[in-house]
Parts: sequence; C-alpha cells; structure tokens
Amino acid sequence: MKKEVVIFGIDIFAKKNIYQLECLNKNDYKLVVFSNDLKSKNYIDLPNEHYYLEATFFKRVKQIYNYLLNNKNKIHHVEIYPGGRFAPIYLMLSLFFKLKVIVVERGDLLYWNEYNFFYKKWLFIVYKLSNLVWYREPYMKNILDKIGVKNKIFLHNCIKKQREINIKLKNRDIDFLWVNRFIKERKIEWVIEVAKKYPNNRFVLVGMLQNAKNKDIIFNQERLKKLKLKNIEIYEFQDPMRFYKRAKFFILPSDIVFLNNALLEAMSYGIVPLISDVQNSKDIIDDGIDGFIFEHIKEGFEKVIQRALKLTEEEYILMSQNVKNKVKKNFSFDVWCKKYIKMIKELNNV
Repeated sequence: MKKEVVIFGIDIFAKKNIYQLECLNKNDYKLVVFSNDLKSKNYIDLPNEHYYLEATFFKRVKQIYNYLLNNKNKIHHVEIYPGGRFAPIYLMLSLFFKLKVIVVERGDLLYWNEYNFFYKKWLFIVYKLSNLVWYREPYMKNILDKIGVKNKIFLHNCIKKQREINIKLKNRDIDFLWVNRFIKERKIEWVIEVAKKYPNNRFVLVGMLQNAKNKDIIFNQERLKKLKLKNIEIYEFQDPMRFYKRAKFFILPSDIVFLNNALLEAMSYGIVPLISDVQNSKDIIDDGIDGFIFEHIKEGFEKVIQRALKLTEEEYILMSQNVKNKVKKNFSFDVWCKKYIKMIKELNNV
C-alpha cells in the first residue's frame, strides 16, 4: 500500500508543483491535495487525488477531520502551507491524529515585518509545533532563526531538463524578458528607466495580474499601463514557454533572487540571466560564464544591459550552453528529488 503525503493550505497546486507529484509517484508515494482552487485538479493525475476545500469554517473542519480519521494509517506525513489563517487548524487536526507535519514556507516570510502582532503569533504556533519547516530561499533562515525555529531544512526549487531545442539566435527576437509579478522587491522601475535609453531593443514583461490585491503590485501595474514606450510589451500572467523560446536575456533586478522559479525555467531554455548581486546570487551563476551578476542599483542594471548587448554571437551561444549545463548539474529534478525523499524519510528521526 502506498503511503500518502497530504497537502493542506496551498492556494493552487499549479504546474510548477508537478515536480513534487512526479517525485513522490516515482518513489512509491501517493499525493493528496486539498486546495481552494478547482484548477489544481488539472495538474493532479490518478492515482493521486485532489479535494476542493469546503468554504465555511465548520464544514471545512469536519471535512479535514473525517479525511484524517479515515486515512490516518495510510498517511506518511502532512505538508502545510502556512500563508492562510486556517493553517493552525490543519496543524492541530494533524497533531491530534499523531501525524508528522512539515510546514512548507515558500515566500510568505518575505512580509513578516508587515504582519500584525496576532498574525505573527498565529504563524509562530504553526512553525514551532510542526516537526519540520522546509524553506526554499536562503533569506528565510534569518527570520526562522529569529522566531526560534530549530527543526528546519533548506531545499530549493528545481527544474526538469527541457527537450533539446535548436533555437537559433536570429530567431530570438526578444532582447530582454521579465517573467514575474511586479512586487516592490523586484525593481520594475529600473527596467522602465533603462528601456527608455535603449529604444531599439525589445523588452517583454510577462506578469500582469487581474484583480491584484497587493498595493505595490497595483501601483506598478497602473504605472506600466500608462507607458507609451514602443519597445516595451506587457502581457498578463500566463504560461511563459512561448516567450522563453524567443528570448536572449532574462532580467531579474530584485532584492531576492535565489531561486526564482521563472529564472530556473528561463535558464533551462538557455536564456542568459542578468541578476542582482544579492544574497546567494553567486550560488546560481558565475558572472561572465553562464550569466551576469550586477551591482544591485539602477546604474548597475544599466551597465549589465550594456555588457549583454556587447556579446558576440559566438560568446552568447557559449554562455547559453553553459547556462543549460549549470541547471542540469545543480538544479535538476533528479538532484532535487533525491534530496526531497531523503528529507521525508528522515522525518521519523525528528
């Protein structure tokens, strides 16, 4: 009988989460996901399962309680995404049935200083009472240390090797590609200012959100909508694969770089990355060999654009191949999967 891994609290189990599903299936586990978005089921195949969460408090408690009661002997562990206010309930129900719990921290800690006192205490309970906190970006460690979380492990994102595609440089008609939300930590204002100085180069920005709620995202999106620059094209958030096949450089001027999922995807297609010199950037690329690292200021970003544009075709092709090799060696699915399975097997020792 396959042991189950049950996920609670994830807003949507999306395409980028499929690696976890494939890794578990490959190692004889079954994945069960409870989410509040029906789109999740599009990425979950049998024998794995997806359940749509009940909307009201008491119905949801009953739903989770009954599932855990009826399946507790099959469950290897529970994984809780702590961003929602229901996370402590998932935790308490899991602990009630004596199940092991991993809290999966994928980015909400970025806003820790903006949370109110009560919400911090709410999250504190989840982190402290879980068996293990799995964090995906290095900056999270300092916050978790400050909170007092001892049982934690760093396991970054990964990417599968893309089918080898012979993309000729002449067919890469997008000079600089952005694929991310327009949050304040990512310096979209630098991109706008620099693009004004390079009217003959094409900048494509993918990441516009419908019904955005974050005030910084709303502000930046409104600013972008008012742009009248012919060399900047703006697209809504979507599957970016068609853009990856046409782009030369991936731009990520950001306070936090390691390990952005879109960055990994772009690198797997041989797109040369231009990234800010911030925490752990040098663990991703070697400057001038498989990408460029620039001083994390607007002037630094402009200088790296100049460096990129000076590459000869021969230099670019070599760097592009180095990028793909780096992903395969350090950030591949196979490498990640072994680390993930090792982590969950060691839960019994926590």
